[in-house]
Parts: sequence; C-alpha cells; structure tokens
Amino acid sequence: MSVAITFILNFIKNKVLEIIKSKYFLVFVLFSLIAFMVFFIIFQLKSKDIKIKELEETLYTTQLKLSNIVIQKNIAFVSNKNYIENIYTNSSKSIEKLNDNKEYNSNEIMTLDKIIKDYNNARSPPR
Repeated sequence: MSVAITFILNFIKNKVLEIIKSKYFLVFVLFSLIAFMVFFIIFQLKSKDIKIKELEETLYTTQLKLSNIVIQKNIAFVSNKNYIENIYTNSSKSIEKLNDNKEYNSNEIMTLDKIIKDYNNARSPPR
C-alpha cells in the first residue's frame, strides 16, 4: 500500500514539476500577472474618476455659494450706498434752504435736528 501511495505521489510530483517547467505554464503565469495588473489599474482609474467627479461637483457648488455670497454683499453694499446717498442728498437740500445771516425759527431748527439725525443714521446704516 505504501508503495502505491509513493508511486502516486511521485507521479503527481513529476507531473507538477513538468507543468511548472513547461513554457505554457510560464506564459499562463505571465498572462495572469498582466491581466491582474490591468484589472487593478482599471479599478484604480474608476475609483479616481469617481473621486474627481465628486471633487468637481463640490467645487461647482462651492463656486455657486461663493458667487451668491458676493452677489448678496454687492446688493447690500449698493443698498447701503443708496441709503446714505439719499440721506446726504436730503440733508444737503435742507442746508441749502437755510440762510447764513438770519435767526432760525422753530421749523428751521427742526430741519437742523433732522439733518443731525440723518447724519447719525448714515453713520450706522441698517443691515
């Protein structure tokens, strides 16, 4: 029985060594390595492509958010500018109506008071 087992094991060992030494086995191993490398590279490229698309989407949404912030700031600036311009225009018109060498009546004093209030409002415009 041990002779039969030894014979079978020697037969398998000789056939395995014969297959390993065969040029077809080496070609198979080489093609297997190349195929593994190609599939690995394809997988890596797909994962990088997905990551690039995510980053592009994040960049696009960030650019939109920044554009919206800039537009909102610009609108607020123009609004504040118009508010201050309106106050100073009204104050300038009121000042032009006043004469230099005369006593002021209560209406003109109220006008001066309004100009002072407008000036103080212009220093801290509404948000």
